[in-house]
Amino acid sequence: MSKRPISALGVMTFSIALAWMPMLSQATSAATPSGGTDPKSPLCKADSAARRNGFGAKNQAVAAKAQKAINAGNWPVAKSDLLTALHGQSGGFRIPQWRTAPRQEQAELSVVVKFLTKDKSLIQRATSVTAYASSLSSLNFKAALAAETALAKYENDLCGTYPGQQTAPAS
Repeated sequence: MSKRPISALGVMTFSIALAWMPMLSQATSAATPSGGTDPKSPLCKADSAARRNGFGAKNQAVAAKAQKAINAGNWPVAKSDLLTALHGQSGGFRIPQWRTAPRQEQAELSVVVKFLTKDKSLIQRATSVTAYASSLSSLNFKAALAAETALAKYENDLCGTYPGQQTAPAS
């Protein structure tokens, strides 16, 4: 197998997660957001707690480890790391505080959770990097990235932005 499909696999697998990660990883525990319509909301408090606990940096480290395993063709390690990264990523979308979001954001959240759930299933069923790569065409990356972008914008508008934080990724 050539390196090109494997590299593309890594980029596609984490495109959704990495769209979210810069916002989480750039904040320090001492940083406080500026702006935002309701920075004391339950969702913003949960986001701040995740930042203090290093959520973004931890998931980025797991994603990098998974990419190395994919590049090396070590599917068992890659599979484990991909599932760990997805578990961390999907947990952020399943917190109860998202239930207070407006209806449109609830719909966007549903798109992202369905994407992550389907990706998890593909990873679990795959027996090799090649098998996983060939199954990725069944995922709707464009819709998930658009939903992720809308959710990031909503959270930035609600909670504010942190010093040095990137704004929502462009779709």
